[in-house]
Amino acid sequence: MVALGLDKDGRKHILGLREGAIENREVCIGLLEDIVRRGLSINRYYLFVLDGSKALRSAVSRMFGNNVKVQRCQQHKRRNVLKHLPQEHQETIDARIRAAYNMATYEQAKQSLELTVKYLERLNPIAAASLKEGLEETLTE
Repeated sequence: MVALGLDKDGRKHILGLREGAIENREVCIGLLEDIVRRGLSINRYYLFVLDGSKALRSAVSRMFGNNVKVQRCQQHKRRNVLKHLPQEHQETIDARIRAAYNMATYEQAKQSLELTVKYLERLNPIAAASLKEGLEETLTE
């Protein structure tokens, strides 16, 4: 498991590395505790972008409280949806999801994603369920 941080210039920095399962809460807590021990302040404002791991989400809440912004990774969500679709539909659906994520407001993006879910329900119910699961968590207000 790797924790990356972005500086003000958009450069990526490896903050921590931990061997173990991402669904193991203790592994996730250990990673965050190590990052804090090495100097990351728990009193600053952060946006955590996570892959959907419930254990990691729980560890972030435990270490940083419930007032931090947490967003599910949009790239992971797109990949998870597309893997359920035949090749001939992937480009169109990916374009719809990307367009929603690029909308100006939370409400516009949510509405667009919900329309894509409805479209997918007719095309591929499993892909629709994949997009619907945690949909609001992929958006940050």
